[in-house]
Amino acid sequence: MHRAKAPKTILLGRHKDRAAAAAFLAVHETTAMLHALHVAPTARRTGLARRMMQGAATWALLQGAQTFAVLVTEANGPAQALYQGLGFESVARYHYRKRPEKP
Repeated sequence: MHRAKAPKTILLGRHKDRAAAAAFLAVHETTAMLHALHVAPTARRTGLARRMMQGAATWALLQGAQTFAVLVTEANGPAQALYQGLGFESVARYHYRKRPEKP
């Protein structure tokens, strides 16, 4: 978070009166970017992720964001389903490279 100089926040989600989710997002110019969203396994499929996204979008609007973007791997099927269900569309792709381990 220290590297992000623009408006930024962390959201905490609760389930059954316990911390069960966290998200980090920041705004650059007019784009809000959700960099991370994690929901504890015991709180998944309860609607908490959707509520976290609604809270993130509300915060982003209050910061003046006009666009909301998320970062998610193609392999993360549950997150892909969540974001598609919320109306997000895939607009770009990137990949990481790592050096092969030495034998």
